[in-house]
Amino acid sequence: MGLPLTGVRVLDLSHVVAGPFCSMLLADAGAEVIKIENPRGGEYGRKIGPFKENGNGERTAACFTRMNRNKKSITINLKDERGRKIFLDMIKESDIVIENFRPGVLDKMGIGYDVLKKENPKLILASISGFGQQAEDSPYWERPAYNMIAQSMGGIMSVTGDEEGPPMDVPLPIGDMIPGMMAAFAILQALIYRGQTDKGQKIDLSMYDVMSLLSERNMFNYQFTNILPKRGKEDYIAPHSAYKAIDGYFVVDCYSNKEWRKICEKMGHPEYIESLDTGVKRAKQAENLIRPMIETWASNKTKFEAAEELVLEGIAAGPVQDISDLLNCPHLKHRDMLVEVEDQIAGKLIYPGNPIKFSAIERSSFEPSPTLGEHTEILKDMLGINEAEYDELREKNIL
Repeated sequence: MGLPLTGVRVLDLSHVVAGPFCSMLLADAGAEVIKIENPRGGEYGRKIGPFKENGNGERTAACFTRMNRNKKSITINLKDERGRKIFLDMIKESDIVIENFRPGVLDKMGIGYDVLKKENPKLILASISGFGQQAEDSPYWERPAYNMIAQSMGGIMSVTGDEEGPPMDVPLPIGDMIPGMMAAFAILQALIYRGQTDKGQKIDLSMYDVMSLLSERNMFNYQFTNILPKRGKEDYIAPHSAYKAIDGYFVVDCYSNKEWRKICEKMGHPEYIESLDTGVKRAKQAENLIRPMIETWASNKTKFEAAEELVLEGIAAGPVQDISDLLNCPHLKHRDMLVEVEDQIAGKLIYPGNPIKFSAIERSSFEPSPTLGEHTEILKDMLGINEAEYDELREKNIL
């Protein structure tokens, strides 16, 4: 049996990270994902470095390459009337459209949801935006938003960084990727609903909404205590931080008195077992007492040695790994999380694998990200476009 989404066709109008990550997850599950790109340069992710070139002067962008495996690329000028007609003909043969323009852009292009559903009432349109499609009464809905905006307004940056320093964003695109993941989850629900009712629908997903959801713990803690959480500080748990070893850092995460007892015994300080017998007491001594204790113990150990010794005692610990550590991690290799792919321009690359392991569903193989317009010729068979018309459309930059 094939992958679960085999036979599902997705038209991907999205760009950069949030939408492309969503469609990549669907492609990994077997969907046929067709990127619709502008003939003049393609989607914006192709323009975001760093870049890698081959010997023929061609280059590819890391941003585009990492988000668009297992997809096809066709070029259509959606500003041209004939280009829009081709796109609408594709809608009749498709299941899902994904876009992450600002609200209203599709309507201005003449391909908004009301137009699309006339062509295909069963169509599912997933719209990812900064602040939502249905917030016309909000001052935010037309604002541009990127990863850092979502993190800052969603409460993430209020608890990152040093207590006395400025807020810091998580230096990974969680404000894009997690909304993309949620959009993929929403699409699966919409597909199930369509199977039950024979009806398509529009999905409205806001990056701001998703980031505020990630702040749920702090929302509840604040409502319970009326105390705002502080940056770089944990008020209820300790040890709960990164600690210095001779070659880097390792983390210790202690949630119970049982673990605390093991830590104190391991480090030769049994006197702290009873005097710091709650997480709140330990949190108050996290820097003055606990950090010196742990870092003195680890002063002659590597980050891997320190973490391993603690793990053997039943204590939750781990090294702070950099990217070179990840790419050489034997556990990730064993889990098929380091997948080698031969890119057409960049050459051999290692992709993070699919973290979902099924007992009955086969694993998808990874195809490299497509070059711009690499698959445009599929329109001939899909829509019955003859050679002469195809050549004319290409010559006029409609395709």
